[in-house]
Amino acid sequence: EDHLPFEPALGTGSQPPTLEAWRMGDEYKAAKEAFYQGHSGGSSLEIQIITAVPPFSIFLAQAVGISLGSPPSGPVAGLLATLCTTLPLYASFVVPHQALRIIFIQVLASILVIFALGSGIRTTVEALDSAADVLNRPQKSFLVSYRGMMMLATCLAILAVDFQTFPRRLAKTETFGVSLMDAGVGSVLLSQAIVSPLARKPSTAMPKRFLSALLSSSPLLVIGGVRLLGTRAADYHEHASEYGVHWNFFFTLAS
Repeated sequence: EDHLPFEPALGTGSQPPTLEAWRMGDEYKAAKEAFYQGHSGGSSLEIQIITAVPPFSIFLAQAVGISLGSPPSGPVAGLLATLCTTLPLYASFVVPHQALRIIFIQVLASILVIFALGSGIRTTVEALDSAADVLNRPQKSFLVSYRGMMMLATCLAILAVDFQTFPRRLAKTETFGVSLMDAGVGSVLLSQAIVSPLARKPSTAMPKRFLSALLSSSPLLVIGGVRLLGTRAADYHEHASEYGVHWNFFFTLAS
């Protein structure tokens, strides 16, 4: 029986894989690579509607928190975050044509929660004073919410894109077009740049700013290098038209 003697044993026993198994592995790898290629994206309007879901998710979570009277903690906080933020966001990814209905349900639920469960309605003066207080704080709560939802959306999209339930038009485009994951790459870079040392301390001397930026990006460089070596060692399928042969998203974040 023909086999490749330099390959390690697979499955049970100590016999190396046959040529047929080797060809099947190559076909599986080629099929996986083809699954991520040839995408042309969707409409800009659809992407804008989907990206409108996270702000309304935060609005709903805030409405429930205000109505409860005190910030939830422990399992209650986890359940609240799952119902108000994670599930609507995931639903907008797998059934994007229902994104408008999801937003409508979120707005309706927020209104019902505010009026039915508590007295969280403030006057215009109180709302303006609260907004001014938030803007004057060193740590901006709206930036925390934006970056948190961006990270959640990134994790969901990266995990979901490997499954057929994730619409292919939302995956990264091949050459031209716009998609949800294309917008996600730019949003992640923006969220990193907003809180970067260069943005927070623009008056710092250039050598010091460069050293600070290099130190802050070094973990991403290490992770990118580990991913590059790991994918090569495991012969994992690579989408070369996405980032090239040696580049990956962690190098993009570091740069």
